Amino acid sequence: MPLFFLFIILQSLPLVKNQSTPYQHFFLYDLGSKASDQRYEYGDFSMAADKIVKSNITTDKEIWIHKIDTSLATLHPDKAGIIIYIHGFQGDNKYFVQSSGFLLQKDIFDNAAHAYGMTVSLQWKSSIIYQDAVQTALQKGQNMADIVDEIYQKQQKLYPGAPISIICHSMGNRVWQGLYDKWVDKNKSIRIENVFFFAADLECDIFDTAFENIQDHIGQSYVFYNRADRTLQMANALKEHKRLGIYGTLSKTDLLSKHIILIDATDIKDEETFAGKLSLHRYYYGSPTMRRKTVEILSAKQH
Repeated sequence: MPLFFLFIILQSLPLVKNQSTPYQHFFLYDLGSKASDQRYEYGDFSMAADKIVKSNITTDKEIWIHKIDTSLATLHPDKAGIIIYIHGFQGDNKYFVQSSGFLLQKDIFDNAAHAYGMTVSLQWKSSIIYQDAVQTALQKGQNMADIVDEIYQKQQKLYPGAPISIICHSMGNRVWQGLYDKWVDKNKSIRIENVFFFAADLECDIFDTAFENIQDHIGQSYVFYNRADRTLQMANALKEHKRLGIYGTLSKTDLLSKHIILIDATDIKDEETFAGKLSLHRYYYGSPTMRRKTVEILSAKQH
């Protein structure tokens, strides 16, 4: 066939857009009843109609790490950031993971505005007894430090200076406390762009007792609090202390404004989820305002 006619035929065909690689969202699930069990599942998430679903589940850490390594290599240098997400007490519930994860991925993780191209969710099974769960969460966070550092170092080797940010909810902040303290002890050079302390089930003076040298390792920490948070008020009945997620931080005033920013979510009125409207505790994913705020922070260039 003459090249001229072949060109005419090709020109008449409908244009097919390049198919982009699906957003990479991996998970590690510590499903042991006790922190000492260290029983893990690994895999990734895929998007369905209105939920995210687990796929490629394995108990082989090396297979999972290799897949993350391969996926990191496919990221564009301008989208090489990693988001670490940690859910709260009993947040490994299948329905909660699927529904909350869908909104988080659709509106926050997989967003063109920021420089993040991958999420790693740290899932953990908490003790049914609340008081036991506090210590379990701390220890499980400590246990995860080695593997998080391995992923971080792989990212930094491929893309030096690429950002990593942490999003924690409720008692997931206690997991983050354990993870941070063990991680910085292991690797003194880590540099984290942002940490989101959403509805934190932590003491409001936590920065006096934990997160040592936070200013050396974290660019900016954002403490979101809601003075009407009913879930944290109930938690207070089980273990009484002033919580970061209700009052904000009342300590380390030298860190405030420069390294720790308080964001009052008490007047947020656009919560979309039924449970969130009752508890006033799930605004980090249930409120469009908060989802936009999170993207705005992730998209900001730090100096």
